[in-house]
This record gives sequence, C-alpha cells and structure tokens, in this order.
Amino acid sequence: MDTPNTYKWEELFYQLNLNEAYRNLDNTENVDIYSNDCENVVHLKDSYPAVYSLCKTFARNFKKLSDILHSSSYDRNDRCAYLNIWLFNQLNQIVNSYKELKTEENVISKFITIWYNINRTIGGHKKCAHEYDSTISLDEWTEFKELYDYFKYYNNLKGLITSEVTSKKYCPYVIHINKIYAKYKSECDKNYSVKCPTIFKYKESFKKCEPLEKLECNGFQEATSSHQAGHSLAQQGKLTHSVHGSSLITREGDENPGHTDVSESKFSDIHIFIIFLFSSFTIIIISLFLYKMTPLGSRLHRKLLKKNKIKRMIDEENIHEILQNSSEYPRINLDDTSYNLTYHSH
Repeated sequence: MDTPNTYKWEELFYQLNLNEAYRNLDNTENVDIYSNDCENVVHLKDSYPAVYSLCKTFARNFKKLSDILHSSSYDRNDRCAYLNIWLFNQLNQIVNSYKELKTEENVISKFITIWYNINRTIGGHKKCAHEYDSTISLDEWTEFKELYDYFKYYNNLKGLITSEVTSKKYCPYVIHINKIYAKYKSECDKNYSVKCPTIFKYKESFKKCEPLEKLECNGFQEATSSHQAGHSLAQQGKLTHSVHGSSLITREGDENPGHTDVSESKFSDIHIFIIFLFSSFTIIIISLFLYKMTPLGSRLHRKLLKKNKIKRMIDEENIHEILQNSSEYPRINLDDTSYNLTYHSH
C-alpha cells in the first residue's frame, strides 16, 4: 500500500506487541485479485494510487476478516470494530495528504458504496455494518481508534506506564489519551450519541477503565508549558536584541551622536506631561462623580450651603453694626459754618 502506515504512539504499542491487528490489516499481498470490487474508484488509479490500493486491501480484509483476525481473543464484534477503525483511519491519512479528495471526489461516499456492495454479497456470519456518520469527522475516527486501543489493552498499558512512571517517558501519551477519554466519556454519558458508537462498547469500557494516573505527569505538563513559555520569551528577547542592535548601529554611524539622546529626552518630558494631564483629568472626573452621584457629595453640598449661609449672616450683622456706629456721630455741615473776617487798617 502506498500510504505510509504510521500510527501515533507506535513505539509504545510495538513494545507491548499491540499492533498485530493493524499489521495484519495493512498487509497488501495478493490484493490485486480484489480489483473488481473497486470499479467506482478505478478512475483514481493514476492520480491517487493510494485510494485504489486501499480499496483492494479493504475488499480483501472484509471478505477474509475472520482469517486475518483469527486470534481467539477476537469475537465477531471485535473484528467488525477493527475493520471500521482501520478503514476510516486510513482514509483520514489519505485525505490529509490530498485535501481535494474529500470535496471534489467525495472519496468517503465511494468507500461506503463499496462497503454496501461487499456486505450484500458475503455470507451472513461475515456481515459487518459500517459505523460512519457524516457528523463524525475523520480526525474523530482516529480518536476512536486511539480510545478503542486504550480500552482493549488497558491493563498492558497501565502496567508498563506505571512501572516507568518516574522516567516520564510515556507522559505525552498519558496526557493525550486522558483528554480523549474525557471528551468521549461526556458523549457516552448521554442517552444516545453518534459519537459513542455501540460497536466499540465504550459505555461498558468507561465503567471498567479509569483514566491513567496523571499525578506523575502533571509536573511534565507544567515543565513542557514552562519550556514553551521560555522559548517564546527567548524569541522575544532575540527580537528586542535585534532592534537594540539596529539602534546602536545607527548611533555609531551618526555624525551627531547626541541627537538621539536629545530626542529621547524630549520624548520623556512630553511623556511625563501627558501623564500629569491625564492624572489631573482623572482626579477631576472622579471628584465630580463623587460630588454629583454619591451621598458623600450631597453631604458636602449641604455643609457648604450651611457654611455660606452662616458667613452671610455674619457679614450682614457686621454691616448693620457699622451703620449704627456711624449714626452716633453728627454730620458736620461745612456750608453752614460762618466765618468772621476782621480788617485792620494801618
């Protein structure tokens, strides 16, 4: 098959020999004899050879499913679940490589038609229904696969991860699978959800399998976040250093090195003045608000009115007293004064 079969966390599952089912389904030996089942995608043979190759492999897997997944640990439901997971995960890889396939060719609907045709012709004990729904994205099918594998090999995974928990080797997997666990548990807690397919027996699995212990991996997650934050700051530091370096080069090449300092000084003075104006304006606005809109303002207003009233009364009394005092002294009429002038003759 032309599509590289790279499964996430392959190293972990390879160590536990948990990829056997997928390795058997990936086998492309002697698939050409199933080309008759792929007539509706034969026109994609040259432009998208991976699609045509996948179709032949799928037809072989469907018709010989009980022989390919022959272990006694697989029942009919398990085999059908694996076929669903394997096909739609493969389609996800292909569509991610050729985005136009999903819209222009609608490759998913072509494979659903192939599924119906094969299911109609094989014997009853080999029949297997697809679980595809248009509301389920292919990326979610990859998550279905990861969660199904987690439940299927829960005890194996838990034993391995717990034994090496101090090395934090598997913390990326623990963090990832716990997020998927939480996402689909909320779906399966509903009475019905297309994102909790019955064939995968998720409801039963959630009751038996808890999330992997996160205590030892919390520090790993925090360290990873800190590293990412540190990397971001380092990048900002490089940018700042670059900008400062450009400034230094400009100053060294400038015939008047003091010019930049004067400009910076002027800018600083303007900046301080703007801050002062803004602060003063803010204080005035707050004072007006307190005066107009709060009980404190009303109280101050009444006190000021009372104070002004007392002051007016005192001023009026003072004026009245002055007028009384001035009336005690008789007015001198200079016009009524008689002057006698005596002349002495010599």
